[in-house]
Amino acid sequence: MSYIYDYMERLLPTSWRRKRIRRPMMIWSPPEYSPSSDVLTIKSVDLCIEENGKSHHTKRYELMTRDGQYGAPAALVVRRGQAFRLRLTCDRPFDRSRDAMSLIFTVDQDERPTHGHGSLVGVALQQYRHMIEDPLEWGAAIDFVSGD
Repeated sequence: MSYIYDYMERLLPTSWRRKRIRRPMMIWSPPEYSPSSDVLTIKSVDLCIEENGKSHHTKRYELMTRDGQYGAPAALVVRRGQAFRLRLTCDRPFDRSRDAMSLIFTVDQDERPTHGHGSLVGVALQQYRHMIEDPLEWGAAIDFVSGD
């Protein structure tokens, strides 16, 4: 470890070298990260294509009716400014008092989505619908939590 100290010492001006008391230099190493088994993990995302298709009047779009048999699976098509539903399945029940979640939405087939161009949006999941601050901005809230 002294070779690092000697190297750093040589970088200082001569006057500083004389004034400094030689102290061992500690090299910082990041703490070991071990994911907790208690972390909420999303197992699957249901786009609720049929339900969203009815409320957005997009259920007859070809993208929404694909069955995955001949290539691409069905894709969600929603209208701008209108709320839509997602059903998230987690590895354990969601606890409103302990868990927090954020969602990141991007425009499909955009090579480099960015926040500035509006093709990348991150939103914090609010515990209740009335907690969404601005109805004109992106927001996400929990409708209900089931025990399974």
